[in-house]
Amino acid sequence: MFKKDNCPITISEHLIYQNLPEDILSRINKLIDWKPFKNILAKLYPSKFGRKAYNPVLMLKILIIQQIYGHSDPEMETMLHGNLFYRRFLGLSAHDPIPDHSTISRFRSNLKSMNLYRKCFDELKRQLAQKGFELKAGKIIDARLVKAARRPGKDSDASFTKKGGKTVYGYKDHVALIQSLSL
Repeated sequence: MFKKDNCPITISEHLIYQNLPEDILSRINKLIDWKPFKNILAKLYPSKFGRKAYNPVLMLKILIIQQIYGHSDPEMETMLHGNLFYRRFLGLSAHDPIPDHSTISRFRSNLKSMNLYRKCFDELKRQLAQKGFELKAGKIIDARLVKAARRPGKDSDASFTKKGGKTVYGYKDHVALIQSLSL
């Protein structure tokens, strides 16, 4: 059993959400039919007894936000309190309860332990592909060599390497950037 659906959004919230510029989350919301996710996630909380859980589709959307923006669970909890773009994507009013970081973490763990995590993201990719979009993420890595100021043997962090056929004594410097998703 789930907590009751979100509180109705007030007229003022609707006007605020309507005037927010379009972002990747609003585009995803327009492209995706969330009903198949309800079926995939149905076996996650089969009991009608005990404490009511957050709607699993809402929780899945939170994981999607984390995938796109790279928030940790505690950061995500904080962002859900004030980020209007996130609240619009989730369909939350100002009065709706927000899951805490441990609830988000447990949900992710449950998805993975029941092999539902991959199924959900496969369904997301499938729906996007049907509409001509591809979900990609990756890293861009750049490296450079920095010459050591000291003579060889004096600096334990520096080493010899070849660049363009020339031997260089120095440090390897790497930079990795996460490529953002684009729809």
